[in-house]
Amino acid sequence: MRVNALSTYKNIDADLLDDIFSQTWDTNKSKLPPDIKRMVKVAKEYNLIMDGHSIPTEIKKAMPIWLHQGWRTDKNRITNNAACKCLQTNHLARTVGDVLGVAEQRAHPGDACENPERCQRQAAKLLDSLNRKWDPRDTEPERIPYTQAEESNVTPFPKQRQEIESKGDLYRIFTD
Repeated sequence: MRVNALSTYKNIDADLLDDIFSQTWDTNKSKLPPDIKRMVKVAKEYNLIMDGHSIPTEIKKAMPIWLHQGWRTDKNRITNNAACKCLQTNHLARTVGDVLGVAEQRAHPGDACENPERCQRQAAKLLDSLNRKWDPRDTEPERIPYTQAEESNVTPFPKQRQEIESKGDLYRIFTD
């Protein structure tokens, strides 16, 4: 689908366009095969998004950083400056985990990066631009085991949550 990205995204490297459902880019549906076109239409119609109560850190790190669906709306997303271009080209930062490595000085680009401190600051800004639930620096909420109310004779309906093991477990519809 990335080859059919809308012209709005023509200045973005196609390798950074990973998934229209976990990122904020869209595809030109008229160029898609009929079956895929119908699937994308239904997904948009029913507001398919990635969401969850407790997203494991490993999944947060695996998410694409560029055009991330979890950008905070109150933050200015500057992703086309020199530091971002260096993160993309020299640091090969594609995921949230890649950017986290640069921010924490665990990823070394070698001689290709002319200003590692600038890239480190930009990486931290990108992470700061994510909603809390998508930020891998935020610890996962503690899971509190379900306990039955002892003071009443009423048995509450147990709260069951699906264990999240992959990105696919996060897709939700009918959300707003």
